[in-house]
Amino acid sequence: MRLVRTNAIRRVLMSWFSGGTPYVSASGVLDFSASQAYLRRLEADHGVKVSVQALLAAALGRVHVEFPQANRRILGGRVFQPPSVGLAMPVNLLGHAGGGRMELSMMVMEEVDRKSLRQINDELRGAVKDERRGQPKNPVLRHVTSLAERLPGPIVHHGFQALSLVLDNPSLAALSWRLAPAAVGLTNPGAAITPGSGVLFRAAAVQLPVRPIHVASMFGVSTVQDEVFAIDGKPEVRPALPLVYIFDHRLIDGVLAGRVLVRLGELLQRPEEHFGADGLTVLPTSQD
Repeated sequence: MRLVRTNAIRRVLMSWFSGGTPYVSASGVLDFSASQAYLRRLEADHGVKVSVQALLAAALGRVHVEFPQANRRILGGRVFQPPSVGLAMPVNLLGHAGGGRMELSMMVMEEVDRKSLRQINDELRGAVKDERRGQPKNPVLRHVTSLAERLPGPIVHHGFQALSLVLDNPSLAALSWRLAPAAVGLTNPGAAITPGSGVLFRAAAVQLPVRPIHVASMFGVSTVQDEVFAIDGKPEVRPALPLVYIFDHRLIDGVLAGRVLVRLGELLQRPEEHFGADGLTVLPTSQD
């Protein structure tokens, strides 16, 4: 990772905000009609069933190339720019083979800014299957979980604190990224809210953990649900994607966060233009 020289206001905010509570939440709904039609065309024309999660991962890869400030990691009060866009994605294990050992796991999708939508979709499906079989791939989570199963709680607590101190050391930035090559999260906590359940997802306030590795932001989504949009001054029911954006205010402010959300919405309005009619378009990008 590359050390970033921040401006004066960012340095002030680094001291102003508590390192334990630096996150701000924004909620909204995105018109998902164009994306839904695009996913259906991919399945009809190419026989490929692409998930909403994969489409979001691909879109976030492109968004964070355009807004690299939102894809950074803070180590010891210093800001670093990762070489690519990686996504940390929680995986529900309840009801699956791995659920008896753990309720939740975490997978990491590397370099989503350098992959096609269909490549991301294939990798995502394979990774989810592995996680739900009880085979977590993330080394940090795998080792922490293994130790937690075998050691007393106080020892696990102190070990976790020691790991956090190591990974918060600016001189070990390369190790931090190698162990967890993601600075942005994507989760779907509203997946249990099914259409017709009588429940509509509206908003959420989330405080992200800052140990053992800092995360710049998290995008939380729910199931696609019908919402009323004003189209040419008239109400129209369209499929919508509820979304919560939790971001570290020390890295970006509300204006930039708003631009991130607007750009994400624009990509989802014109998915074929950005990901290709066949879902195979790749943008050669780098944040080195």
